[in-house]
Amino acid sequence: MKQITFLFVSLTFMLTFSGCSDDDNGSNNSGGGSSCTLAPPAWIQGSWIFEVPGSVSPTYGWTFTNNEVIFNNTGLQSINYVQLCNSYSNVPTCIFNFSEQSSSNFYEFTWNNCGVSQIIRFEVISTTEIRQFYPLEATLTKQ
Repeated sequence: MKQITFLFVSLTFMLTFSGCSDDDNGSNNSGGGSSCTLAPPAWIQGSWIFEVPGSVSPTYGWTFTNNEVIFNNTGLQSINYVQLCNSYSNVPTCIFNFSEQSSSNFYEFTWNNCGVSQIIRFEVISTTEIRQFYPLEATLTKQ
């Protein structure tokens, strides 16, 4: 049952990248040729995974660099949010961009996709664990 839930969550991530409107919310980047940037804080940089108890391999995880955020899912294609945003930046009818907030104990970015916003938030539990709050609440372990 948990594997079906995670498959559903993964598909939700993929499906949020469809649908367009002319809505621009004034975030830091926009479509029409602008680049999309993210700057995760140093404390979150690295790879973080979530494992289903009894699973042979990690179910999914996140990789953060100084300028990228990548969602990794076992058995499905990874999503590099910056590359995805840049690949859609020339679509004239849609606005693709990010806004982000961070402190010493949380990192949050909002992915604006043709008028649909997705807020993804992470909070520090310890130096080796963070809590993810979207699309489901889960504890991730640093690798």
